[in-house]
Amino acid sequence: MIVQEAADRTDWGTVYDCMTEGLQKRYALGFLITLDPEMNAGSPWRDKCQSVLVRHGLGAEDQNNRKRSRDPNEDIELLADSIKDRRGLFVDALNLIVEMDDESKIEPFLFPGELTNVSIDGDVATATRKWKIGDRERPSAMSFKKVNGSWFLD
Repeated sequence: MIVQEAADRTDWGTVYDCMTEGLQKRYALGFLITLDPEMNAGSPWRDKCQSVLVRHGLGAEDQNNRKRSRDPNEDIELLADSIKDRRGLFVDALNLIVEMDDESKIEPFLFPGELTNVSIDGDVATATRKWKIGDRERPSAMSFKKVNGSWFLD
């Protein structure tokens, strides 16, 4: 699986390229929470988290100046659109998360795993991925979408 091989090499750009646009956006928004300096208050990583967000147009000043909407769903879209480089944010965030070595922030695809229970229905597929952290094995549901003849994480 290309995404696993890329993750094993910590080639986060390739991992990002294996995702649908919707999943890319969801990860970008998720990193806003994961790296939020307030969520990391008191952490030795707070300044590095802030630096990553600022580099991608997500610092406090950037957010004070961005377009907003009263509609929460539209506001989330505007927030996602304010990210200067989603791919760059993904790469920088994962490099920092790996450096932090915080299991609660690490994603399942960072670990070797095995796909089981694969089910394909037209251009969508689901599977269970068994992955390990240490001696603990965890199952994780995965979704895939076929776009222009190629399968992407969704």
